[in-house]
Amino acid sequence: MNVLTVLGDSERAEAVQRFLRPAVDALWSADDLASARKVLASGGVDLVVADGFLADGAATDLLEDPMEPDFPLVVLGLPGPRVGADARSRGAVAWLPWEEGSLRALPHLLHGAMREHGLRDRARVAEERLLHANRLMGVGRLAAVMAHEVGTPLNVARMHAQLLSSSHPDDDSIREACDAMVGQIDVVSRRVRAMLDFARLGERGRGAINLAEAVHSAVGLVEPLARRQRVELRLDGPQLVAVANRSQVQQVVFNLVTNALHALSGPGTVEVVLEATEREGRAFAVVAVIDDGPGVADAVRERLFDAFVTTKPVGGGTGLGLAVCREIAEAHGGWVDLVSEPGRTEVRVAFPA
Repeated sequence: MNVLTVLGDSERAEAVQRFLRPAVDALWSADDLASARKVLASGGVDLVVADGFLADGAATDLLEDPMEPDFPLVVLGLPGPRVGADARSRGAVAWLPWEEGSLRALPHLLHGAMREHGLRDRARVAEERLLHANRLMGVGRLAAVMAHEVGTPLNVARMHAQLLSSSHPDDDSIREACDAMVGQIDVVSRRVRAMLDFARLGERGRGAINLAEAVHSAVGLVEPLARRQRVELRLDGPQLVAVANRSQVQQVVFNLVTNALHALSGPGTVEVVLEATEREGRAFAVVAVIDDGPGVADAVRERLFDAFVTTKPVGGGTGLGLAVCREIAEAHGGWVDLVSEPGRTEVRVAFPA
């Protein structure tokens, strides 16, 4: 831990530093806000300990700079609850009175302040990701509307292509061109229908569904992304019946395959395998998504299905996709498993059969 002390009195500064030296990795000092800002601008400071009031302003003024501070501030000041409450209300993580006994507790207090600051930082990141998720929801609604709107022009274009083909029965070149147009329009129409099915998340009912059909539809939505990334998508397994909500199953598959593509970040292979299994005497239909990417780091593996935990760079994801998968599976009475090592990651999601 690297600490900057901002103390106007040299004797106080020496007293504080005496307690801090054994507990920190690096220790810098400044005697006013101006010199403190210069040290902070150079980077590397983890925490600041400062007099409540200095010659050129209050310690908490450091927290009001245009650049958002990325350090916790511990304020030292006169004894009294009001002083401490005021410092905290202005952004200080902790306050400590100027007393010998209190200063002895300073190293322990600093470690607590770092933990609290870390919690605040994680809460801020979670809030930003939640806002990002809300924006994505808005984009998703707009995409569903656009998919619905594009259906009519596609039908019109298909009809005219067929009319053109039927009006030139003896011209093979026109007929072949029209057939090619109809074929491509049908491809787009299938994508549109799959997107509309995926968007109907309001359907809460569960029943016996053809799992292979639901999975194939969801994988179809991701195929353009896979082709662009030069990833081979493989779908294998028997025809299985699951007792589930079709839209939610599609959401799980979409999230898992999308995550696998992100994990590869380039060419590779993603397999989607269906299989039947039993657990504790109950039958389950399992969807396994397997990629040959770098694997999941041990540090995040246990938390990967928690909300807002993501391995993607900032702006690359919300950290909600896998959390939603687990929530959906468990709400159905199913489960989620993850097995990962360098070169192979497999996520298995089970639904009652």
